[in-house]
Amino acid sequence: MDILKEYEKFVEQGRDMREYRDLGVHIVTHILNHVGMLRYDKSKMKDFDLNNSDVGILSDSGISILEGINGEVTDDVLKRNIRDTLEMVDMLESGLGERSVTESLKKSFKNEIRRRVVQEIDYSNLWEL
Repeated sequence: MDILKEYEKFVEQGRDMREYRDLGVHIVTHILNHVGMLRYDKSKMKDFDLNNSDVGILSDSGISILEGINGEVTDDVLKRNIRDTLEMVDMLESGLGERSVTESLKKSFKNEIRRRVVQEIDYSNLWEL
């Protein structure tokens, strides 16, 4: 549940919908990048440990997020779709270690959200600190 903890920090910061849409775009990009790793399994660059059901659910989740970004659903539905996608990825199981596509996807989601949670520091009064 590490990904959801990071997402809750993001939500608690009171982000506007532009930031949710931007996060959604990056989540879908990560999904596409990781599903595309199927082609690397044969050369053993990565162990593709997502099953067909996982790939289908990830694809459907990505489509749902894109619908929210395009304004086809309400903002609350977009937020829920992002959360549901993160929760689903957080629950994926993998036992393949560092070469696992599942573990790589989890790590990329966590890093994407952490990058957004880190607050910008105002350096204008640096010498007064």
